[in-house]
Amino acid sequence: MKGKDSVAIAADRRFGVQAQTVSTDFQKIFEMGPRLYIGFAGLATDVQTVYDLFCFHIELNCWTSYVLLYRCLTEYVFDISQSVIDLVVGMAQW
Repeated sequence: MKGKDSVAIAADRRFGVQAQTVSTDFQKIFEMGPRLYIGFAGLATDVQTVYDLFCFHIELNCWTSYVLLYRCLTEYVFDISQSVIDLVVGMAQW
């Protein structure tokens, strides 16, 4: 949700195993920069893995501008989605 000078991100903080809730304080929204936040959905292990990879790329490249950081993150997300699509297509052909 966005406003004139603000943005709101909401996330379910539950962490569960099958039908049981284990914790209610699992973090899925992360601060990537002073004015840049990113939110993830999905399995806890996937959230942590992708967040760690993003942090690695940010530290590796020592970003000097938010535009470059934004471009890097969008390209990385695109690469991940292409890998998943390739995997699914490969499994369908198998």
